[in-house]
Order: sequence, then C-alpha cells, then structure tokens
Amino acid sequence: MKITIIGSGLAGLSAGYKLCKSNEVVIFEKDAEIGGMTASYCKDFAGKKYFIEKYYHHIFRSDSELLDLIRELGLEGQMLWLKGKSAYFVDGKNYPMNTPAEILRFKPLSFTDLVKLGLLVLRIKLINDTTSYDRIKAKTWILDTTGQSVYENFFCSSNEKQIR
Repeated sequence: MKITIIGSGLAGLSAGYKLCKSNEVVIFEKDAEIGGMTASYCKDFAGKKYFIEKYYHHIFRSDSELLDLIRELGLEGQMLWLKGKSAYFVDGKNYPMNTPAEILRFKPLSFTDLVKLGLLVLRIKLINDTTSYDRIKAKTWILDTTGQSVYENFFCSSNEKQIR
C-alpha cells in the first residue's frame, strides 16, 4: 500500500516511521526543512555547534510514547535533560516563576489575585477528564474562574493589553 503523509513534523515523521515498515510512504513538507514545530537551527559559538529550537517545545519525563520512540531509534544517549526555568518580563523587570515563593513575589498581581491564580492551578491539576472543557475557550474559562485582573496581568501579553 502507498501512503502519503502531509507534514514532516513530529506526528508526520513518527507516522511515516511506523508505517514504512510494511508500506510505501511518501512525506510531503511545504518548508525547506523537516521537523515542523520541533525544528531547530545550528549556531556556532566559539567553535562549538549548538542546536537551538526555532519554536518553544519540550519533552517531559512522562511523555512515555515519545521516549519509547527515541529509545527505539537508539537516540536515548543523546538526550540532555535540563532543568527548565521560566520567568515573566513585565514593565522592564524579570520575575522568575519556578517556585511557589517566586510566584508569590510577582508584583503585577495583588495578593488576592495570587490566591486566585493558585486556586486555578490547583483546580487544573485536579481535572481528570478534560472532555467537558473541549468546547470552552481558555480565555473565557480563565476569566470566569479568576476574573479580569488575573487574566490581564498574568495571561495577557503586553501587546494584547495595548490593543484594548
């Protein structure tokens, strides 16, 4: 059987890999290179090559199917597990967001808004079945759950605020 796959992102390449074992597979890609959202580019810094992702992406240790594929391809030894760090840059100041204590020091939110944000995160962690959320826009749900202030000061980009 001949199978055509459109797109050479992670899903297209994974499907092609699995299907090519017993089928003829052709993958079409509109971009000049493969990888889709997982593509990276190479930069040379001080004589050493570094690959930097073009788009923000990550793999969690719980992504068992992807990790099984990486193992199957013999690439597990090339995995480099780094501790992720994040921060918000607001009004010229960098606010680390890696620990509960750092989040509590996020000045753009009042104490009440920080409590609302914490309850939102807890509520999300307690969701087992996401099916009922499939038809709800994230913005609407966040506004209904936390209110305007948390949405505007935590979830909106500064560009979004300027548009209003």
